[in-house]
Amino acid sequence: SEFKLAPQARVESDVLNGLIYAAAPFRLVIVNGRFSPELSKVTGLPKGVRFGSLATAITEQADIVGRYLGQLADPHARSFTALNTAFAQDGAFLSVPDGVVVEQPFQILSISTGEASVPTMTHPRSLIVVGDRAQVQIVETYASASPHKHFTNAITELVACEGSIVDHYKIEEEDLDTYHVASMNIHSARSSTVSTHAFTLGGRFVRNDISAVLDGEGAETTLNGL
Repeated sequence: SEFKLAPQARVESDVLNGLIYAAAPFRLVIVNGRFSPELSKVTGLPKGVRFGSLATAITEQADIVGRYLGQLADPHARSFTALNTAFAQDGAFLSVPDGVVVEQPFQILSISTGEASVPTMTHPRSLIVVGDRAQVQIVETYASASPHKHFTNAITELVACEGSIVDHYKIEEEDLDTYHVASMNIHSARSSTVSTHAFTLGGRFVRNDISAVLDGEGAETTLNGL
């Protein structure tokens, strides 16, 4: 099939029923690759934590985004990474400062609406930077708002700085007539502990590419998939 870029769209709050991770008080919703402030809950964050639109962070958090965005996901190495780099319009940005331990998880929820007339394609992108000795849990969820055929081409870049602990969960539960290609890119610094668990529960064709760099003594990364 030929896919066109998904247009900007709104979804009603009831679409979130069954998709929200109840234990996560902080939620960032992306609809067709664009941040949806009305569906998100990004207030009351722990001191120094930044959680919001990646497009906004490119300007407001330029020191962090400029340093890390695109450094782990090489557009010259994979064609779908190049496609995302070319067409990504927005996504999620999470930054946890040095020494901050966040006991409650963050949820990044990406929803594709699809169209009846023609298959659509979205390119959501996430950048997660966890500082020295910081600790965080992240749940990434990918879902469909309709049964119409669509293609999700997602990239997540996760930077775990020295001594940090990161638990990451990805839940793919899109419609059974959809296509999903994702790239998970991890950089683990010295003495950091990263675990990522991918649960593929939907989709006609789903591919999860994982790249993990253990860059320092004592770095530990666990990769699980179901």
